[in-house]
Amino acid sequence: MRRLASPARYGFNFQLTPPQSVFARNFLPLLFFPLIAGAGTLKVGPAEAFVTIQAAIDAANPGDVIEVAPGLYAENLTVGKSPLTLSGARAGDAARGRVPGVPDPLTESVVAPAAGPALVLSSAAGTITVDGFSFEAPAAAPGGVVMVDAADAPGLALANNHVRVTGGAAGAALWMNRSAEDATLSGNVFVASAASV
Repeated sequence: MRRLASPARYGFNFQLTPPQSVFARNFLPLLFFPLIAGAGTLKVGPAEAFVTIQAAIDAANPGDVIEVAPGLYAENLTVGKSPLTLSGARAGDAARGRVPGVPDPLTESVVAPAAGPALVLSSAAGTITVDGFSFEAPAAAPGGVVMVDAADAPGLALANNHVRVTGGAAGAALWMNRSAEDATLSGNVFVASAASV
């Protein structure tokens, strides 16, 4: 604070509060709150905060991005919240020609459970984006390696994923038991087995 005049000299005394302190106290928190409360990034991998993808999904808040390092993840994933983005090691890289035979966990984020679906999506609240993974599972019929089940998946975006039915199982590579309005499928490869229905 600054004194403007001496009371003895002019017969008055008042002080000014600098305008920046009022602004800083009342308005700066409002400006920066969206940056603090915005989407976060959760990292999955051997040397990351999360070693399993499902643990990161469970910890995520709507709007978060989950980045998954290359590796083999023997998990059955369930995504029941949205919006959410799962970003594999090959995000942005079209799957066509990328996986000759078996996916390489040194370069791919490979989700390969021993049984059941690799990924189940069920959230009617917003967009779920899955980009840059290899999903492999001996999916049983009815069902699939990647499934939309239990709830609709509006705005679903599957991009650049290699999805394959393994072990001669009768399930589908992609199985839709619910609606996915405004869904986008781009750059994916879906490989069924000879027994797939």
